[in-house]
Amino acid sequence: MLLAMDSSLQLLARQERSSLPPSEQARLQRISDYVNFIDGSTDQVFDGITALAANIFDAPISGICIAEEAVLLFIGRCGFKSQSVSRVGSLCNHALECDDVFCVPDVFLDERFSKNPLYTSGKGIRFYAGVPLTDSDGFRIGVLSIKDTKTRNALTARENALLKGLAQIVIERLDRLRMVDKLSSAEAAACSAAANAAEANARLRNAIEFLPEAIIMMDAEDRIVLWNKRYEDMFPEIIELIAPGLTYEELLKASLNSGKYLDVIGPDGPEAWFAQRLAEYKLKCDATEHFLAGNRVIRYEQHRTSDGGAICTRVDVTDAKRREESFRSLFFANPQPMGVYDLEDHRMLDINDAALAHFGFSKEQILGMTAVEFSPPEHRERNVELISSTNEIDSEQHDAILWRADGSHFTAIIQSKRIDYMGKKACLAAITDVTEKRRQEEHIHHLAHHDSLTGLPNRFSFDKHLKSLLDVPVSDSATFALLLVDLDDFKNVNDTLGHPVGDELIVAVAKRLRSCVRETDFVARLGGDEFALILPMVDNITQDIEFLADIIVTEMAETFDIEGHRINIGVSVGMTFAPRDGANSAILLQNVDLALYRAKSVGRGRYQSFEPQMQLHVLAKRALELELRSAVRRGELSLYYQPLVDLQTEAVTGYEALLRWNHPTRGIISAEEFMTVAEETGLIVPIGNWILKEACSEAATWQPHLIAAINLSAKQFKDTNIIDSLRLALNHSGLAASRVELEITETALLENSDETLLTLLQLRELGTLIAMDDFGTGYSSISYLQKFHFDKIKIDRSLITDLGTSPRNVEIVRAILAIGKSLNMRVLAEGIEMEPELLALRELGCHEGQGYYFGRPMPAKALQGARKQQQDSVI
Repeated sequence: MLLAMDSSLQLLARQERSSLPPSEQARLQRISDYVNFIDGSTDQVFDGITALAANIFDAPISGICIAEEAVLLFIGRCGFKSQSVSRVGSLCNHALECDDVFCVPDVFLDERFSKNPLYTSGKGIRFYAGVPLTDSDGFRIGVLSIKDTKTRNALTARENALLKGLAQIVIERLDRLRMVDKLSSAEAAACSAAANAAEANARLRNAIEFLPEAIIMMDAEDRIVLWNKRYEDMFPEIIELIAPGLTYEELLKASLNSGKYLDVIGPDGPEAWFAQRLAEYKLKCDATEHFLAGNRVIRYEQHRTSDGGAICTRVDVTDAKRREESFRSLFFANPQPMGVYDLEDHRMLDINDAALAHFGFSKEQILGMTAVEFSPPEHRERNVELISSTNEIDSEQHDAILWRADGSHFTAIIQSKRIDYMGKKACLAAITDVTEKRRQEEHIHHLAHHDSLTGLPNRFSFDKHLKSLLDVPVSDSATFALLLVDLDDFKNVNDTLGHPVGDELIVAVAKRLRSCVRETDFVARLGGDEFALILPMVDNITQDIEFLADIIVTEMAETFDIEGHRINIGVSVGMTFAPRDGANSAILLQNVDLALYRAKSVGRGRYQSFEPQMQLHVLAKRALELELRSAVRRGELSLYYQPLVDLQTEAVTGYEALLRWNHPTRGIISAEEFMTVAEETGLIVPIGNWILKEACSEAATWQPHLIAAINLSAKQFKDTNIIDSLRLALNHSGLAASRVELEITETALLENSDETLLTLLQLRELGTLIAMDDFGTGYSSISYLQKFHFDKIKIDRSLITDLGTSPRNVEIVRAILAIGKSLNMRVLAEGIEMEPELLALRELGCHEGQGYYFGRPMPAKALQGARKQQQDSVI
């Protein structure tokens, strides 16, 4: 049994209930209806619902509570044992007053609950979502909730709907139990009322008087018990004979003798009619219809009761039968336009009101026309053929273009059927206007084949068009060029100006691109910032296509004015020629991709034709990938270490770990030669994890003040859990996280920057240092300094070269140092090779430096020797 409320709470509730507002008193009265029938068996049902809620939302705690005046009584629970809690300050009490789902992602951050020890002490509730249980009369009787000891995101719209759906199941179950309880009470009342038969009979009579049907009730011996006034009105000729106790057979004889039943007349006479009617009653036949004087039609039905009696209903269906006959015989009331024409001369014989309204002609005009004249002159020849074909077949359906009296045209589906009409062979034509439907179909077809943003053909249309050109026989095939156009630096536009501006830029590019080529050229948007062109060639002259490509590159380099922003992007273009560069679409697309890749790799803002040696480059790249995979397996990769130096004291502050490949035939290869392949193939992920583990293990042998600088790839942020990898490396080596400095380039920030910044925050929480590498070479480095506080920024070596002789570089470095100082970040200069560079940086106040001037990268063993030698020299 559900535990009762604490006695003190009950007493308090009774004392204060009289002062409650009427609405709350009514709600508490309804609550008592539910509490009365809840017991252990129902608890099991609601426990099952809470378990289902916990499973759906992956929550450890779920509950169903009834909201009494002072406490919440739990009738279903999952993940806890409490039977009741106080309403004061509870989450469920807030949910009870909410019109929708009440959700608290983090209790600690919600001022309503952050100071409540019920949730903040120990392993209290951190996440809560609840929905009020509102019964069919609008009373909020309780709450269904899910809870978690961990913070979670707010529920999505779909999750809100699921939680409300479960709440509906709970309330329907409670309402059903309440109704069962009430029905049980009603049955008890009925049993008590049965003692007074006269009163029950009077109530039953009052009830059947409200029914629209004529009712007569019989007992188990087929004797009349009672009837209603409607029955008396329907059969006035026999009403004087009807009395309680009269048998159905006697009632039937009285009806026969009244002479009102027209269907008595027949070949077998009254005896057969009487026997059939009596048998229908005995056998409880389905509804039957009988014809009475005055052209009345009455439907008879008999329903047997559980005690062997019968309830006989009589319904006058005269008017309904008349309407049905009229509907069958006439087509004028049909809402669908319909007409009848003579099959011999096609003259119109009749037309319904719907057709008159649709066509706009008068009936006199139509009856003077032929069926052919409903078509505009330019479509009549075809419609004559279609109309004439009706003479040969019984029915037909076809499309036609018709016109109205005002001259407007519409598309129709005409269903024709041969009939006999007024003694003539005719055709009944039903007309359905499908103009709007066809317009919608054409619109859907257009959407399926065109890009919704630019209106250009989409990839589906492009693939279909390209295949159609390549499927023709070689002897008949036309030569054409396939161009792939890709915007340069489009992602930067989206990241800096937003996607709406990016979309408008795509639209402007599409218009400019269309204006650059000929009307016969096919231009499609393949998706994103990629476009494709199919250009027919005349006399196989490639110079014409190259001229067009040059126009495209030149025009796209011109500034775009988008919503007040002046944008310069440029494009790269790859070109192939069919069938020279490929006889099928797969090869042709592969080769044009290679040409585009070459155009981008050599500087962008240019066009490049496909050349066979590009495939050799791809093969070489594939071979390098295979070699690199083998190198990883064979352990041919190693780390070299280059010192980081304090520029004021020239003391070593740490070492940067640099990847090298000990190639069996080519010797030591720097990372720059194979890093691109490692990035594109995803090999950088396992390699990066190995670098973390190896560098941390080596750094653990260094003096405690030395840090290990480790480069992180953009792929490591995107394709792997860098947090777990770093934590594993630190645990394995025993190295303190504060001795690890992770270097990240702007490229990694640009790729999914929001997620990258979140990862950087998590790395910072581990205690690591974060440095921005190659500062001063990107497009938006300063914007990322606003988003994240880096521990260090590294000035790219391109700004350090000739620093001693280049005033311009000096000013740039001075500005970067000022930024670092204002943001409390250390600044390191890369690529120091000459003493003048060192002196200039020292004078400018740069903190650290790195470069050949201080030492070249060296393997771990050589590094150990150098450190020992340095220590000995200090001693």
